[in-house]
Amino acid sequence: MTGRAELLDALTELERAGAAVLPRGGALYDRRSAPPLPRWVRRTPAAPPGPRPDTGRVWPSALPAAARIARRPEEFEVLEAAAGFLRGAARNGSTCRSASAAWSSSATRSGWTR
Repeated sequence: MTGRAELLDALTELERAGAAVLPRGGALYDRRSAPPLPRWVRRTPAAPPGPRPDTGRVWPSALPAAARIARRPEEFEVLEAAAGFLRGAARNGSTCRSASAAWSSSATRSGWTR
């Protein structure tokens, strides 16, 4: 099997799988050698991500709105980190405001200021 034949087989397989679109019509193929190869190949657009199924995850009260619009894994990683921070603050009896004040105080003492 020639390289052109292998390439045509691979392109045909991609088209059957719905991952590529090949041209329709002989004028759109390079016929200088056998087998003829398409002059262009178009990738099919990826399907947009659908809504993430509700896993029954209970988020701290500040996060459900963000969790509803999150789609990518890294967005959920940020939400998990924020949830852990908020739960830790709640266990310690502090709030985000007091945690922010503590950060500001330690940042000022160490010379880090905004």
